[in-house]
Amino acid sequence: SYYGLVQSGYPLLLGYAILFNVIPIFRKFWIGSQNKQIEARNTNRRKWRERLSSKAGDIGRKLVSASRFGRKRKQLKADDVVYNTQQGASELKEQRGKSDLDEFDKLLRDADDNDSKDRPFQ
Repeated sequence: SYYGLVQSGYPLLLGYAILFNVIPIFRKFWIGSQNKQIEARNTNRRKWRERLSSKAGDIGRKLVSASRFGRKRKQLKADDVVYNTQQGASELKEQRGKSDLDEFDKLLRDADDNDSKDRPFQ
């Protein structure tokens, strides 16, 4: 009765006991390999950090150039804004078209004024 139950569950208990010992051993080796990969990555990053901090060769020249470029950038202010969402796209097209036509009319007037000055007799 009781021994029969234990004997029937013996394969499950044996499997449990084996996995109870095998899983931690497998995990130890797997984590060890992961740690080696992480250490290799960290070493590589450390070397690059040292190389960048020394600013030697092409890398140093590029870093200096990039830092100069960053200082030259213009900060946009409110009056520098080209487009905002307060006006619709159709309104902007109308304004742009009107300003283009006004500019064209001005060019025509200037051309007429220059032609009348160039020709003394008509």
